[in-house]
Amino acid sequence: MAQPSRRTSTTPMTSRGFSSAEVVVREGFICPICMQDLGSIDDLQDHFESDHAEEDRTLLQQLKGLVLKRIGRAESPVPFRSSQAVSSDDEGAANSFIVWDDQTLGARESHTDYFKKIRDSRLERIMVETNKLIIRLDKLAHEAPSDPKQRAAFEKHLASWAPDHDVPICPNCGKTFRRFMRKHHCRLCGCIVCSDCSRFLSEDFAERLTNPTGNRLAPEKAEPSGSPARSVPGSISSGSGIRARSNSNESIMSIVSSLSSKDKEQTIRTCEICQNLLERRLKQTEDRYVRVQLEDLHERLALCINDSESLYPGYLEMTQSLQMGESNYQLPQAAEIRTRLMRLLDEVGALSKQIAALPPTGNPREDKLRSNIRSSAVDFLKSRISAIPALPSAEELAKLQQKRREEVKQRIAAQRASEEKRKRDSTLNRLSYLASKEPAHSTPKKEQPKNPFDDGGGNPFEEDASEDELNPFNEPDGTSPPPRQSNSGWAPEPLKQTDFDEDDDPLLQQITRVKITLEQAKDAGRVDEAASLSRHLTELEDFYKQKVIQQL
Repeated sequence: MAQPSRRTSTTPMTSRGFSSAEVVVREGFICPICMQDLGSIDDLQDHFESDHAEEDRTLLQQLKGLVLKRIGRAESPVPFRSSQAVSSDDEGAANSFIVWDDQTLGARESHTDYFKKIRDSRLERIMVETNKLIIRLDKLAHEAPSDPKQRAAFEKHLASWAPDHDVPICPNCGKTFRRFMRKHHCRLCGCIVCSDCSRFLSEDFAERLTNPTGNRLAPEKAEPSGSPARSVPGSISSGSGIRARSNSNESIMSIVSSLSSKDKEQTIRTCEICQNLLERRLKQTEDRYVRVQLEDLHERLALCINDSESLYPGYLEMTQSLQMGESNYQLPQAAEIRTRLMRLLDEVGALSKQIAALPPTGNPREDKLRSNIRSSAVDFLKSRISAIPALPSAEELAKLQQKRREEVKQRIAAQRASEEKRKRDSTLNRLSYLASKEPAHSTPKKEQPKNPFDDGGGNPFEEDASEDELNPFNEPDGTSPPPRQSNSGWAPEPLKQTDFDEDDDPLLQQITRVKITLEQAKDAGRVDEAASLSRHLTELEDFYKQKVIQQL
């Protein structure tokens, strides 16, 4: 049946022979022009194409779109957000259509508070019931007497058992209780179930649920001696000699006595509802414990990794120092650091194994996290163990230290030789500089030494010098002036050309000048000047000897 369209034509419908007031809502595959019911989509399409092809091609295109959308052949339709004009292929056949906008949300009401209220009440009820079951389970596992009769009375007293006559069928499977379909009571809630719907809880399950930390001190089984055990209905009547048909209460003793070795491990009978509640609580407890254990192991793992990272640089520095033969660190101290570092790495490996060996929680992301922690720890161990250098032995350390001492001695000797050579080269350079400052000789081939005590005037030893140049301090009458006085009160006498041999080496001429000046200083009693000139003379003589040795 065609779905009703939300698009309505704005063209007055009175031109088709009826008004809007006469429109009656009809269902079926009705032609929108002649209002004839065709019965199927194909017949409607054929009728419209044959009878109304020339009347309204725009309406035909609209109908085709609806048909294609209906049979699934239309591609994604373009949603219309606002009114738009759809033009026809024929001239003058343009009609506009109203397009409904998206409706906004109306009045809303939040049911979150109501949901939380219902959920909290349900969770509280489940929690209270589960706590009661755990308390009863703890008493059955640790306080129940060992005697079968007393145990039956204890179990019946612990949970109020439902009367047998009130439950004709099993509430779980709906089977009717009869001679071969016996009734059994849940030891935790007291409801009646059949043998097929009964469940058994092992002592290990009870211990894990009631004592998740494993710190319980096993108490002795309680033996109710103060009050006699309650009489069990259905027992053998005294004097009758006829045993009445045993009900579910009396069948407890026969069931306990006839349990196989496998059933004896599952000593607590319960129903499926109680078992589901207890298993749910056990899973929550174990998940919480496993999560806490994972956090504790991860914290210890991170602490060991941080400690090893803090020890590694110091150990590496010690090892490098010992391998170089230095005596900054002792070998026993480095060995102790290495032992601590290896212990930390072993602890990292052990903790990562414990994390990977934790029981699965059912959460894939948490299991993947533990696997990633293990992989990261293994990669850390591989990179760190391979990078830990070995310590040298005592004999190797002694050889390394001896070799280093010899290298230090050689280095010191080389430094001393280099320092002496540097000083000698400095002295020679200074003397060479002083020699290069001597005045040129009268002959063009040789340079004449310069008087260090000259005042900067002309050279008085040149052949073409005038008398005034040879002795610029002569008086006009030709007599020699008195010796010049320096700022300290003494100055050497001017030297004469006859004191030198013009063929001598300039360095020898300089030595001769210094000797003459030194004699003048000694004669004048100038101790400081004489000491300075004496040192200068010694340096010049040493330099001259080195020069002669090099020329040989």
